[in-house]
Amino acid sequence: GNNGFIGIETYQIGYYQATIALIDSAKKSIFNVDALVYPIVFSARHTLELFLKNQLYNLKYINAKARGKDFESKLQASHSIKKLWEEYKELTNIDKRYEPYTKKLEGYIKDFYEIDDTGETFRYPFDHEEIRHLTDLACINIEIFKNRFIEMYKIVDGLNDLTGILSIEYREGTCINGLSREEIRRIAVKLPP
Repeated sequence: GNNGFIGIETYQIGYYQATIALIDSAKKSIFNVDALVYPIVFSARHTLELFLKNQLYNLKYINAKARGKDFESKLQASHSIKKLWEEYKELTNIDKRYEPYTKKLEGYIKDFYEIDDTGETFRYPFDHEEIRHLTDLACINIEIFKNRFIEMYKIVDGLNDLTGILSIEYREGTCINGLSREEIRRIAVKLPP
C-alpha cells in the first residue's frame, strides 16, 4: 500500500511503545543488557525528537493564527534536542497554559540533550573526531530509566492534548490583542455584572 494515513504522532507513539517493550524484554532476556541499553535509549530519545518536531509544526500554526504572521523554523532538519526545545519554549510563550507543562518537562529534556543532543551518542561508540561517547556516564539503570521515561511521556501526552485543543481554539479566532480565549474568559469572570 501507500503506508496509509500515518503521521508523525504514529511514529512517536511507536517509538514510545517500542522503548517500553525493549526495556521489558531486556529485563527478561538472556542477552547482554549492557548492549541493549543503546537501542533502548536511542528509541526513547527519538520519541522525544519526534514529539518536539510535531509540536513545533502545530505551534507554528497556532502562532500564525494568534499573531497573524507566519513563523519560519530553521530546525526541520535539525536533530538537536536542545535547539528544538529552545524553539519550542519560544513558541509556547503564545499561551500561558503551556507553562506548567514546560516547567515539568524541562528536566527530562535537559537529561537527554546533555547526554545525547544530536542522536549520535547511542548510535555510535565514537563521535566524528573519534572521541569515545559516554565516558562520564558509568551506568544507566534501565528500571529507573523506564520509570522516568513513563513520567516524561505523561507530560508529553498532556502537551499533545493541549496543543490539539489550542489548535482548534486559535483556528476559531477567539483570541484578541495577544490574549487567549482562556485569558479572555478569566477577565470576563472577574468583571462585575
